[in-house]
Amino acid sequence: MSSTTMKQGFTTFQKHLMTGIGYMIPVIVAPGIVMGVAQVAASMLGLDIKSAEALVSVDALTRCLAWMQQVAGPQCRDLMYPVLAAYISYSIANRTGLIVGFFGGLLSVLSGAGFFGAVITGFLGGYLMNALKKRIKVSRTYLPVMNMVVYPLIGTLAVFLACYFVINPLGNWITQSIVSLIGVIGNLGGVAVSFILAAGNSFDIGGPVSKGFMAITLQLADAGFSKGPLSIGSVVPAIGFGLATLLDKFVVRKHLFDEDLQASGTPALILGLLCVAEGGLPLLLSDLLFMIPINCLGGGLAAASAYLFGVHMPKTVPGGILGVPLMEKPFLYMLSILIGALTVAVLVLLRRMRLAQKAMKQKEA
Repeated sequence: MSSTTMKQGFTTFQKHLMTGIGYMIPVIVAPGIVMGVAQVAASMLGLDIKSAEALVSVDALTRCLAWMQQVAGPQCRDLMYPVLAAYISYSIANRTGLIVGFFGGLLSVLSGAGFFGAVITGFLGGYLMNALKKRIKVSRTYLPVMNMVVYPLIGTLAVFLACYFVINPLGNWITQSIVSLIGVIGNLGGVAVSFILAAGNSFDIGGPVSKGFMAITLQLADAGFSKGPLSIGSVVPAIGFGLATLLDKFVVRKHLFDEDLQASGTPALILGLLCVAEGGLPLLLSDLLFMIPINCLGGGLAAASAYLFGVHMPKTVPGGILGVPLMEKPFLYMLSILIGALTVAVLVLLRRMRLAQKAMKQKEA
């Protein structure tokens, strides 16, 4: 196989995977934010909505908030793997791939195969449905019957059998291997894992690399590794960018950012605190080769700090400030973010100073 063919194959694989992940992200974020808002409201009102008793409380507001926190949010968030598999399959085979992808993703959830099972069933379902459409040719008269009955029936049977005999056992083996690995690597290894995965989450701020690392993060969270240290890196670059512009405006006062970047700083800070990583894109794109390693360093340091501090975040908790009330050590979580964000901010300011000096010398020459 030539290098060109391999590159094309990888590009195609990445395209289908990113389509699935792109559709999956809102399924993760929206219920998580609702759960965070419910917990914040409960905390402000002095209500306990985490206990089983809260679901049958005589107080209607307590019952409603407890239901959102314990039932609606987690169950809706569990749709992430069916959505991931379905839209990978959709990317490959269009509408005919959706149903088998949904089934495969649901079976991955029920069996514990998780992310890896959903990815495998998504690709299997998509390519299988493509093959069926190419091999079973019918006239336009019978096409609706094929699309609504025959193709889904064959695809569903194939996915059921594949999940039972191959995919679910394989996905469970991968998940259990990750659990065993986490147990073996111990505390120091946990710091390294947190640093590496958070650095990957920070790499291109919501791009293909970050989304890929985010998927691995979710699988580790399913395997029992706290999501707090792993996911913290994604918010650090945007917050660091915002801090850098504020420090330049009120402390350094050297006007190191042009007007557009300066105006983007405060929105980036707010978005970062709300766990929207894309707020850091303007700075990333303005100085790509420098910002990638700085983002990775800041995100990695934040995650390593969170691991050492023992920050725990259940996988259903949203990142950023909305998830703070649901954490065991919220102040240490915010301190970890601050460590990473200040690292990014200071290094960005040093870089901008150097660029300003270089521009000054060129102007004088």
